[in-house]
Amino acid sequence: KNVLKKIPRIGDLIHDLVVNNKARNFIESVDLQINIQKYDPCRDKRFVVRVDLPYEAKRALRVLLIGDAEHIEEALTINDVDITIMDLEGLKLLQKNKKVIKKWKRQYDTIIASETIIRYVPRCAGPTLLKIGFFPKMIGTGKSVRKEIGNISHLLRFAMKKYLTFGMTVGHMALKECEIRENVVASINALIRELPKGWGNIQSIFVKTSMGKPITLFPLPQFYY
Repeated sequence: KNVLKKIPRIGDLIHDLVVNNKARNFIESVDLQINIQKYDPCRDKRFVVRVDLPYEAKRALRVLLIGDAEHIEEALTINDVDITIMDLEGLKLLQKNKKVIKKWKRQYDTIIASETIIRYVPRCAGPTLLKIGFFPKMIGTGKSVRKEIGNISHLLRFAMKKYLTFGMTVGHMALKECEIRENVVASINALIRELPKGWGNIQSIFVKTSMGKPITLFPLPQFYY
């Protein structure tokens, strides 16, 4: 069963999220929290879910570009995205500094590296980026930095590790209500397809804005029946 069959009133619940949201001086994110049951991460197969959402999940990405001259030149013209630029010489200066590299996961939402540069990343940064699951995404020669960032803003990735809770940003309050709903549905469906028992592995699902109270999507509140 997909989300719309299992949570037939999801549209009403997302509507409640939107209309009850207080006005802020910033744009809040829309986050899902999914709690898993009847799943042993030590015994059952772990997995990584990647889903291309219909609409952007994050409005203001913080990007680290490790670029060649072509991509750096384009990045310097992009004023509406928070891009930190590093060239090959800057990469070499890292000298596998684990403390600096580990901080990148807090400082940036994603890393992209030019096709001509990415082969130097393991040599200069060591295995740390792979260990923390933050290895750069490659951008090909002649490809647009802006377009690649746009693609990344739609990409949702989450992995089953040792904890039985997923927390993920699936949208923001600048999206239309129907767009938030579509992103939520796509995210849940992607996870359900990977779980061995499908909905049988789902204990509960909540949706909330970054500053708002959680709304229960599953199991469905009794007054919605």
